[in-house]
Amino acid sequence: MALSMECKTCIFLFSLLLRPRSAFVPSATNISLDCHNFINILRWDYSDHETLKPNFEVTVKKLESTPKPIRVDYPNLQCDLSAFSSPDNDYSVAVTAVVGLNESLPAPPNGLTFSYFHSSPSEQLCSLDLPPVNVTFQPDVGIMISFSHPAVLYGQRRLNKPKRKAKMSEFNYEVVVTGDQKYGGKCKMDVCEKVIPAGLQQDCVRIDGYWNKTTVLSTQDYCARAAPAPAPEWSKDSWDWERPHVECLPGSVHRAWGMFRRSTPNPWVCFHLQESQSLLPNTLRSVLPSLPSVLP
Repeated sequence: MALSMECKTCIFLFSLLLRPRSAFVPSATNISLDCHNFINILRWDYSDHETLKPNFEVTVKKLESTPKPIRVDYPNLQCDLSAFSSPDNDYSVAVTAVVGLNESLPAPPNGLTFSYFHSSPSEQLCSLDLPPVNVTFQPDVGIMISFSHPAVLYGQRRLNKPKRKAKMSEFNYEVVVTGDQKYGGKCKMDVCEKVIPAGLQQDCVRIDGYWNKTTVLSTQDYCARAAPAPAPEWSKDSWDWERPHVECLPGSVHRAWGMFRRSTPNPWVCFHLQESQSLLPNTLRSVLPSLPSVLP
């Protein structure tokens, strides 16, 4: 049965009423994405936020795949997209404001593209911060560099499986020393180490590289510091008895000298002494080379 022209016109008008009307709902503005260390936060502004009290639909999709909508309720103006962090994918995201049955146009119109893949053509490339770096200098060795492999810090976060140990894939990096000297390095151990033989004590380094297809960047310059000197061994000949110090004697010696009216079970008894004081005569000091004495 054919429909009359009047019925077709009514159906068309009715469909227009049911269709979301973007003209009445402003779009979100200032869309920005902060993505690094596998933590991705999308933020935006909205001019009539208090008046319209809109909800938002954040649409995320891998390029050339079906979009995945995420509902963001009023009054929030941000969305956590950390689940979209695979370096094997490029992603596109857009924000649509929703007021009742009405929707705004998506913003940005063509979506914002991002990826953790270091060679992606996306608008925004995400990266990782290099773990803290320890740099020491030894005159006979040079600059010694050590830091945790990025997988130690980021591997389980990316896998989202806290009970599973991250695969220790190779970290390829470049050390840039003061004066633009460059040294390459590779690491598959928990702790990465590198020695720069020609380094100087005043040198600083930056370390950038790639791990798991993702860019890893230094957050600062790391400057060399002198390696701590080994602690000197105690010697009865080098000890300055004229300084304030602590002397400890075996409890048996104290008891033999009658220094206590009652015996003590302690193996050692210690006293805090001032300059030029000692529990022992000079003759006894010379025969007790293992006497433990420390400064206060």
